[in-house]
Amino acid sequence: MKLNAIVAIIGVALSFQALAHEMPAPKLSKDFQALKALIGTWTGTTKMEGKDQPATVTYELTSGGTAIAEKLMPGTPHEMLTVYANRGDKVEVTHFCAVGNQPQMALKKASGGVYEFEMEGMKGINDKNEMHMHAIKLTLAGDKLKQEWTNYNKGKKGEVAVFEFAKK
Repeated sequence: MKLNAIVAIIGVALSFQALAHEMPAPKLSKDFQALKALIGTWTGTTKMEGKDQPATVTYELTSGGTAIAEKLMPGTPHEMLTVYANRGDKVEVTHFCAVGNQPQMALKKASGGVYEFEMEGMKGINDKNEMHMHAIKLTLAGDKLKQEWTNYNKGKKGEVAVFEFAKK
């Protein structure tokens, strides 16, 4: 009985290996390729309650190289996950917010290391008046990164949270 189980496990493993070799390489947009420069750990500051506070953000390539997982303030009660996904010739974002919603944004503008993402419609939120992250602007300059997160609340633009990082 044990021999049959071992043979079955080896067969499944070999099947997955063969499948992996048959999968075509994904086509990645130039903007997604450029965003791969984010991969790694960045440390810096943000303003909270009028004071500079330490902040960390990590970026990891995942899903066969077609997505970048960002963890902002990992290991804290404010930890948030944002996934930048290559979709054809576009880059789209889903932000898993600490307030419990998941706004989805599309890359609207990319030029000179500046990437601006903004919501289209209400994907990922229940109501336009719900507090949500509406836009993200990333400015990437070598080992420096600036994030500007635009909140909306009650249908109106609210505060912009600014984070400034250096790559470790």
